[in-house]
Amino acid sequence: MPEGYDPATRLYYNPTPEVKVHTFNAEPTQADARLALSKLQYLIADFPFVDEASRTNTIAILLTLVIRHAVAGVVPAWACNGLNEFSQNVGKGKIFKALITIALDKDVKTTTIPPTPTQMLQTLSAEVRNGAPYVVFDDIKSGYRLESNDLNAFLTADSWNCKVPGTIISYELPVRLVVLFNGNNLKMSVDLTNRMCWSDLFHEETQRRNVNEFRIYKDHGIEFDEYLREKRLELLDAVVTLVLAWKRAGMPKRKASSPLVKYALWERIVGGILEFAGANEFLANQKAKSEAADDQTAEIILFIDKLREQFSDD
Repeated sequence: MPEGYDPATRLYYNPTPEVKVHTFNAEPTQADARLALSKLQYLIADFPFVDEASRTNTIAILLTLVIRHAVAGVVPAWACNGLNEFSQNVGKGKIFKALITIALDKDVKTTTIPPTPTQMLQTLSAEVRNGAPYVVFDDIKSGYRLESNDLNAFLTADSWNCKVPGTIISYELPVRLVVLFNGNNLKMSVDLTNRMCWSDLFHEETQRRNVNEFRIYKDHGIEFDEYLREKRLELLDAVVTLVLAWKRAGMPKRKASSPLVKYALWERIVGGILEFAGANEFLANQKAKSEAADDQTAEIILFIDKLREQFSDD
């Protein structure tokens, strides 16, 4: 039997000489995991995340994209959110580029929010039918409130009934799609907010951000995109190292404690990987997001705050 032939798959592997074979560390330690985490944190260090939770949640979604087929249950969507309508230049597009490049080695494919619930389901069904690993809803109008019972149902479905266009044929297919949102000043219903983890970014004067002072450029003399291309395999290695080190340590699970109650398995696994590596504040912003999405609760909180201001001397 020739070298490179795999009888189980009947595939023959014969790379050209210029192909570089990368070997992952099969037995990484917790120290290796901490170093791997630092590489991912370094990559996104210059993006103006408003808090550590937003930064850690971004790495959590990268992990999710890589290990999605290993998570047996449902996973939440993710919102990359500029906190006002002037946040076009905080780098959200580059963040998406980094996630998809590292996880899948592909260019980012985006789509706009469909105008009707029916069209939303058609879009999601088509992506599931095509075996797409993700869908990015991009260019969402600032302040647009997204509320959809159909999307709520999709984000908590293990499988989905996908109709073949132009026929009466349909297939029940597993949902392994990660749904991603990119926009400014995003508004969601309470139900959708609790089906989504959030990464918020804000910079008061985006036009004054000095690209010459960004860490990657100062350290390497190259732009972010070039660094990403050069280091893609090393960054994927960092993600794999996080997972393998956690697995080798007995797969310690995080205690599910966020409002994302429908995604407890995902929180235990991804949170366990991140906590083992030393990441902080995973989903720490979720409670505030859930409360802010509840208009009635938000009004009560505002009323109480005003009462406190009025009677602070007492």
